Amino acid sequence: MKNPSERTLVFICDPGAILWAALKGGEEKPLGTTRLWGTTGTISGRSLSVVNMPGAVTTTQSQGALQDWAMECLSLSECSKGVHSFLLVAPLGHLTEQERRGAQCIRRMFGEKAHGFTQVLFTYEPEQKDSLEDLLKEREAQRLVEECGGRFHVCPKSIGEELEVTGLLGKVDSILDQGTDRCYTVEMHQEAQLLLVEFREQLKGQLDGFARLKKRINERERMQVNVENLEHRIFREKLARLQDELLLKQMEKERDRGMEVEALSFIYELERLVDKLALKRVRAVEEDHKSREDVQRLREELGRMVDEMVTNQKHRQMCQEKGEEEWELQNLRELLKRLKNNMKKQRREGTGTRRKEISL
Repeated sequence: MKNPSERTLVFICDPGAILWAALKGGEEKPLGTTRLWGTTGTISGRSLSVVNMPGAVTTTQSQGALQDWAMECLSLSECSKGVHSFLLVAPLGHLTEQERRGAQCIRRMFGEKAHGFTQVLFTYEPEQKDSLEDLLKEREAQRLVEECGGRFHVCPKSIGEELEVTGLLGKVDSILDQGTDRCYTVEMHQEAQLLLVEFREQLKGQLDGFARLKKRINERERMQVNVENLEHRIFREKLARLQDELLLKQMEKERDRGMEVEALSFIYELERLVDKLALKRVRAVEEDHKSREDVQRLREELGRMVDEMVTNQKHRQMCQEKGEEEWELQNLRELLKRLKNNMKKQRREGTGTRRKEISL
C-alpha cells in the first residue's frame, strides 16, 4: 500500500495556471506525451506527485477519446497506486464557460466515483487577496462549488510558501477521512467503463424499443387514417347518392307539376270553348227560331259533352295515379277536335235551316 503520507494530485487546468515554487523536487515537465504534465517533490517531509491534464476542459474530443486520455493518466507511474484528489483549477473573478463545466468534464473522463474525490481549487492574484470573500460569493463560483459537492480550497496562483501547500494537503486529507475509499484507482476507472458500456447497451436497447414502439404507433396511426379515409369516402358516396336521389325526385315533382298545370290549362280552355259553343248555339236558336226539338237535341248533346268531360276527369285522376298524364292529354286533344268538328257541322246545319226557312 502507498505510504499514507504520500499524495498524488491530478490538476485539470492549463499549463501555468498554478506554479509550484514551494515544491522541492523539480519543475513541471511533460510526462510521456504533451497531453500530460507533472512534477514530483517533497513538502514538509511528505512525498507529493502532481499531474496536470492541460486542455481537458476545452477539448471537443469524443467520449471514447476522453476515456483513453484518462486511462493514459492513470497508467503513469505517479498515479499507478491511486489518485487522492482531482482538483479543478479556476481563477477567481473571471470563470470561463469551459471552467464552469469542469466538474462534468471530470465525470465524463473518470466516471461517477471520481466525483467524490473532486474539489475546486480557486486561485487568485496578489491584488485580489483583500476581496476573496466577495469573489467567493459570486454566483458562478457558488454554482461551481455546488457541482463539486461543496468541496473547494483557495490559494494563490503561485504557491511559494510551504504553508500554502500543507494547507491544500490538509484539505485533501480531510476529504479522504470523510469517504470510504482512500484513493481513486485504475480498478475504479475500469469498473466505471464497464458500467458505462452496460448503461450504453441498456440505453441502446431502450432506444431500439422506443423506435419499434414508435414504428408500431406510426403504422397504427396510418391504418387509422386509412380507415378514417375509407369511412369518409363511403360517407361521401352515400351522401352523393342521396343528393342525386333527392334531385331526381325534385325533378319528377317539377315535371308532374308542369304536366298538371298543362292539363288544367287545357281543361280550362276546353270549358271556355264549350261555354262559347253553348252561347253561340243559344244565340243561333234564338236568331233562327229553331224548334224545341233542336233545343232538346242541343241540350242532349251538351249533356253528353258534360258526361264525357266528367268521365274524362275521372279518367284523368286515374291517369295521374298511374303516371299516364300524356295519354290523358292526347284524349283531351281528340275530344277538343271532335267538339270543333261538331261545331262546324252544327254551323253548316244551322245555315242550311235558315236558307230553307227563307225560301219558304
